[in-house]
Amino acid sequence: MGFRIARSGGGHGDVVKYLASSQDDNLKQMSGHLGTLQSCRNNADYDLHVDRAERLPNVQLHVRQARLIIETVETCCKGSKRPQIIEAMKVFDDINKGRSRPGN
Repeated sequence: MGFRIARSGGGHGDVVKYLASSQDDNLKQMSGHLGTLQSCRNNADYDLHVDRAERLPNVQLHVRQARLIIETVETCCKGSKRPQIIEAMKVFDDINKGRSRPGN
């Protein structure tokens, strides 16, 4: 969609923020799901004494959530709302990077 996402750990948070800024209800919802998945991954990476991430039902749930997120993002971003979604994300991107927009 034309946005640069950091390849560092902050990139995950950037994607969540872009989706949340999209003005599309489905993408906003996926933003929340993606944030939850990120938290679960962080817990799996850093809370090694907790085995929730290794349990098969949890793994299956996370895979289903990831598929839903991917399918929803692809559907929304290929649809008729694509120009509005991109514009909303551009506004967020400009504000986030300290760039002014005409009329502001």
